[in-house]
Amino acid sequence: IVAVRLENEQEMFGLCCALLEEGVYVNIARPPATPQGMHLLRCSLGLGHSAEQVEEILAAFQRAGRRIGLPISETPPFDEAARTA
Repeated sequence: IVAVRLENEQEMFGLCCALLEEGVYVNIARPPATPQGMHLLRCSLGLGHSAEQVEEILAAFQRAGRRIGLPISETPPFDEAARTA
């Protein structure tokens, strides 16, 4: 499980919906399932996902985040050495 923490409920639901439009399903977690003020998207990845699928999921997060106005880094979250580790 990879948790993506967002600032508020609006961002959480906005990104969740934008990701669905990209073909990526994530679960939401919010109070009372999380501490007050914590809003998460929970992503389930497994050994069955190829490196290419993970790259596409990351790209979908970038596109979806930009579409709803989140500050998205152009830099991938990890480098090539981390991919092959």
